[in-house]
Amino acid sequence: MHRRPAASRRAGGQPAAPQIALVAQDVETDVIVAGAGPVGLALANLLGSYGIRVELIERRETTGLEPRAVLMDDESLRCVQAVGLHEPILANTLSGYGAGYYSQAGGRCFARVEPGPERLGFPARNRFHQPDLERVLQQGLDRFPSVTRRFSTELLSFSQDGAGVAARLISHDGERQVRARYLVGCDGAASAVRESLGVRLEGETFAQRWLILDLVEADQPPLDHTAFICDPRRPAVIVPGPNGRRRFEFMLRPGESPEAMLAGDCAALLEAHGQPRPHQVERKTVYAFHARIADAWRVNRVFLAGDAAHLMPPFAGQGMNTGIRDAANLAWKLAVAVREPGAASLLDSYERERKPHAAELLQFSLMLGRVVMTPGPARAVLRDLGFGVADALPWARRFIRRQNFKPRPRHRAGFFLRGAPGFGPSLVGAMAPQPWVRCADGVRRRLDVLLGRGFALVGIDVPLPPEALVRLSPGLQALGLARVSLRSSRTRTCPEPEDAAVGLLDPEDPASAELLAHAGALMLVRPDRYVAACIRPGQILGLLAELEALLDRTAQAPDHSRVA
Repeated sequence: MHRRPAASRRAGGQPAAPQIALVAQDVETDVIVAGAGPVGLALANLLGSYGIRVELIERRETTGLEPRAVLMDDESLRCVQAVGLHEPILANTLSGYGAGYYSQAGGRCFARVEPGPERLGFPARNRFHQPDLERVLQQGLDRFPSVTRRFSTELLSFSQDGAGVAARLISHDGERQVRARYLVGCDGAASAVRESLGVRLEGETFAQRWLILDLVEADQPPLDHTAFICDPRRPAVIVPGPNGRRRFEFMLRPGESPEAMLAGDCAALLEAHGQPRPHQVERKTVYAFHARIADAWRVNRVFLAGDAAHLMPPFAGQGMNTGIRDAANLAWKLAVAVREPGAASLLDSYERERKPHAAELLQFSLMLGRVVMTPGPARAVLRDLGFGVADALPWARRFIRRQNFKPRPRHRAGFFLRGAPGFGPSLVGAMAPQPWVRCADGVRRRLDVLLGRGFALVGIDVPLPPEALVRLSPGLQALGLARVSLRSSRTRTCPEPEDAAVGLLDPEDPASAELLAHAGALMLVRPDRYVAACIRPGQILGLLAELEALLDRTAQAPDHSRVA
């Protein structure tokens, strides 16, 4: 895959210094975020919410104007909820829809995915307009005086030592140097940060080319789901969008040139898939999809996130969402490392937690792509028959329609403590469910409102230990520790601790029932809403000691001193 170099190189792979005079004072900050797409903007918002000093730099003059990503899942919405931006984003979002897989345009639907329970507090599938999302995230930064935005600014080069990163930037004002403790490359598929580090993207770029047509103000019949047209003659995807938008994607046949497809009006293709005239084409492009993951996500004090770290096939809509998961995972760890440098070993868990899940989602996306792009009519018939058999079996039908085959957010290694058997299916290493809870004032709120911005000790139908007994290490305590008591209706009259937020769970709600399967447990929930530990009340002192030991073990992660 061709990448534009960040700068010319000397022998040995080091960027050559551009001959530009330094015209600005050096700047000191905590974190440089390179790239102001959705991932960089989300990361800057999260860091800003912790009061971390951020220099957000972006080559473009403003946020993006192209609607590239179109799907936001419940995990990403939970991330933007953490910085209080979910409501303006949901206001321009089409939520709660499913997907249908069709043998051909106007043909039989052989498989269907339906909207399911809102386990994480939001619908699992939400269509949005990327420029609107970036605008909301950009405006959200206005709340954080610690965040500086520098558009029309390019990263020329950087170097790092044991204390931080020195980055050279160029803008219309000239060149400046910024000194930071950490640098995060959120600068996309052609990442200059990744190239400067000498990090490779492992995987493949596929030969198939796809035409994308984004329509707006189209005279179109209602579409309440994404339609995957799995016709071997020409696979296609039709995606509903908010505010009169609709996306069409068509795979090019052998012999069709991208130039010819872009030059034509594609009216016949659109009409064959139920889109009459008139319509306005907002965007028209041809792309090839990639399935690649960076072989390293961290080199000392420099990290990669989003498309700089992984390139996803489009069939599951997980490219941007995987990047926002990166931001949610990395932000609180950077905040801890900045506030308490002695706990910087926590950063070693970033790649160990995120890379395996990104790899799972990449394989999931490829699997869906094989369904959509089934080669030849004979294999398509077998595919349809196989799904027909599955639909006749209740357990298989539920498995497919609830999309239970999508890898759930769960980490198998990292900053987690196993143990305390005897409860329901373990939530340790998984994202905690987010039910609506009834608070002490009688108002129903999403659970994360009670959990706060830092760690949270959550008691489920069990008394919380005295506040004086629970003290995290200075690094972890730096983000705060909320105390939350969750009760079922049968224990509503029990005394509640005065220093804790209290929420009443509804046992009929699936997300609440998942928590109530751990009645009698104390859970330690991380700032990114993953469950770090699940213990019985008598194990609280052991938990605190284990957390200290876990930080020490995390510090023994593989060496990150790789150089280009």
